[in-house]
Amino acid sequence: MSQPGVTSVAFRQAMSCFATGVTVVTTISDGRPYGLTVSAFCSVSLDPLLVLVSLQQSSQTLALIQQSGCFAVNVLAAQQQPLAQRFARKDRLSRSFGDIPHHRGVLDVALFDEALARLECLVAGIYPGGDHILLLGKVSAVEWNDDMQASQPLLFYRSTFRGVQPEPLSPV
Repeated sequence: MSQPGVTSVAFRQAMSCFATGVTVVTTISDGRPYGLTVSAFCSVSLDPLLVLVSLQQSSQTLALIQQSGCFAVNVLAAQQQPLAQRFARKDRLSRSFGDIPHHRGVLDVALFDEALARLECLVAGIYPGGDHILLLGKVSAVEWNDDMQASQPLLFYRSTFRGVQPEPLSPV
C-alpha cells in the first residue's frame, strides 16, 4: 500500500521492504568491549578497502568509536538472533560480552567467534547524515567463516528478523 506524500512513517514502511544483513559493531574503551546492533552497513570500495556504517547521533557506542578511532563489524549468522536483540537495547549494561565466544583482533576490538564474517576498521571519515552519523571505515583485518553449510545469515526484513533459504534461487 502506498501513501501520498513523503512522511517518516511512509519512508520507514518502504525501507522495511529492503532486506538487510544484521551486524554487531564493536569498539573498545578503557580495555572494555562495547557494541550495538547495526543493519545499515555496506561495502564502499575495494581500493582502498572501505566500509560504511550508519549510527544514530545519540548512540553511546558512537561516542566510544569516535574516542577509540576503531571499530569492528561482526556479520551475524541466523542462530545469533539473540545477540542482535541484546545489542539493540539502549541499556549499555545489558550488552555484556561475558557469555559470548569472542576474541580480540589486531585493533583490540571484540570479534564474535561464531559470526559469519568479522572486519576490523580504522575510522577514515565521519559524516553527518540527518539524525545519524555515517562512519567510513578503512578495513585493517578480515576474518570469515568458510563453512557455507554451517550457518546462514541473519536478515532484517519487514521489521522482523528472518533467515534465508538455503539454496539460491538461480545460479550466479
